[in-house]
Amino acid sequence: GCLFKPKPGSNLYGRDSRELEMRKDLRAFFLSLLCCMSPALSAEVFYENSSEFAKIDVEYRTKTAGVIWAYRCKDCLPIRFMFDDRTIVELLRFKTRLGVEELKGADGLPALVTWKPNTKQVLRVLPMGY
Repeated sequence: GCLFKPKPGSNLYGRDSRELEMRKDLRAFFLSLLCCMSPALSAEVFYENSSEFAKIDVEYRTKTAGVIWAYRCKDCLPIRFMFDDRTIVELLRFKTRLGVEELKGADGLPALVTWKPNTKQVLRVLPMGY
């Protein structure tokens, strides 16, 4: 025979089956709450790509928008990026952030370019030796 006999309405751990059902319901509630909140939380995450380039050429199409041709090496083919008035020019030496109007000073210089993933939209440019 069995040495341990649970009382009627309880499981082998001695807990009431109603308590176990309530715990299952609470777990399901919190799991569904987490699943509902995760898209809102993940919307806050923002990724960006960046790379150092041996040289950038800057072409303005308007006063605050244009194209950056970025060369990974002296003999490499350029990568085309777009910039606009949201692009930030950062000068490390002066610990300053400038508007896109100052990008013309970086023409022909090496730079670190940061852009939105899966796009060619430049977020920031950090010219070296500006």
